[in-house]
Amino acid sequence: MLTALVLVVIVVQLCNTMLSPALPDMATRLNTTTDLVGVIHGLFFMVSGLVSIAAASYSDHVDRRKLVMICLVVTCTGLAISTVAPNITVLALGRLLQAASGAFFPLALRILRETQPDHRFGRGMGIVTAAYAGATSIDVVLAGWLTDSFGFRAVLGFMTVFTLVTIVVVPMALPKLPPTQSGRMDRAGTILLCLSLTAIQMGVGMAENAGAVAAISLVAVGLALFAVFWIVEKRKSAPLIPVEYLRSRDAWPVVATSALTFTGILSVINYTMPVLSQDSDGGYGHSAIVSSLLFLVPIALVTLVASPLSGNLAPRIGWSRLLRFSLIGAVPVLIALTLAVDARVEWLAVAMMALLGVFNGMALTAANGLSVLLAPKRNRGVLPGINSTAFGLGVSLGITIAAQLIVRGSNDPHDATTGYDHALWMAVIAVALAFLASLAVPRKFDHVTESE
Repeated sequence: MLTALVLVVIVVQLCNTMLSPALPDMATRLNTTTDLVGVIHGLFFMVSGLVSIAAASYSDHVDRRKLVMICLVVTCTGLAISTVAPNITVLALGRLLQAASGAFFPLALRILRETQPDHRFGRGMGIVTAAYAGATSIDVVLAGWLTDSFGFRAVLGFMTVFTLVTIVVVPMALPKLPPTQSGRMDRAGTILLCLSLTAIQMGVGMAENAGAVAAISLVAVGLALFAVFWIVEKRKSAPLIPVEYLRSRDAWPVVATSALTFTGILSVINYTMPVLSQDSDGGYGHSAIVSSLLFLVPIALVTLVASPLSGNLAPRIGWSRLLRFSLIGAVPVLIALTLAVDARVEWLAVAMMALLGVFNGMALTAANGLSVLLAPKRNRGVLPGINSTAFGLGVSLGITIAAQLIVRGSNDPHDATTGYDHALWMAVIAVALAFLASLAVPRKFDHVTESE
């Protein structure tokens, strides 16, 4: 079962990160710009986050193995479409279908919680989180080689084949997990929440090109839709998200911390540094494979080791303590990375990216663990789903903002690194705010031991 969950989680991780070394090649071969590719990359993360919360809610009403299989088939279809896409529009459609993979991680965490005893949950979650965060130790090297040798389509082709293999393995290894609730899911709440978050993200994404009025209007529409969602959910006996729970300290601090953390850290990993390292003007001018080896593989390997260790450590020192330590440690590392990029000291930038993997693994493990432990007993999937949505929305916003800052800074005639500096400082601020939000996370699991 754990093997099946690891394979499923690797699928979503491939969708999240394997295309990172191929972004510049994608823009070149499809006759478009890297900032538009970045917007589509960010949109994938946003839709993936929305799928997370919808799937987490629906998982109460359906066999969770069946739900995993449906999402695998949709993801595989999206990968196949993207592989043969003749233009950026078709590629975007394929990427949106790939966002069905957003269901996998919260479902994997829920399945672990349902099937593993308390003393094995932390270890199992660390392994699954390591697969989620550390698969890039192999895939980005392969992606770099495939991109340099054959182009981005070969990367998508590999991802399609891997997903097909997973589709074959999962039904044989994953047990049936029958519905835990009767009745129907809250479709109205799901639609309102998805529309709200989509409008907000689109408003941020359009800020550079459409102007302030259009951007502010979309954000205002998103906030208004969220207000309607809040009113509708308060009146329902079986809401998508209980309003009382959402505003409690068991929910919003974890959600806010995750969104801000990965706005910062994963925008650096998934967009800013891969683009910078291949930019011959403002960056280092490396090929895709060299970029992967220097800036993505080390952080992935470190995260791969740090995540299981964090899963074992968290029950002993406390989940919220681990979360705060990871964030307070990530801030100076990101500052050093920013200064290294500004001074063009490449070896220091490589070292800081690798060190960031320690705190990335800790933060992923702690945030995901807390989302499971603090979930309401009546609906175990709700907080992992919300947290994954926050994760996806955070990464989406981070990449969108970083892409805009990089494009704007590229017009600086005096310093070609200006845009990258601004994108990295944005990441520093986001993670610092995440630390402040983490101070509100309750400490009710800070004294739980493995034996308990």
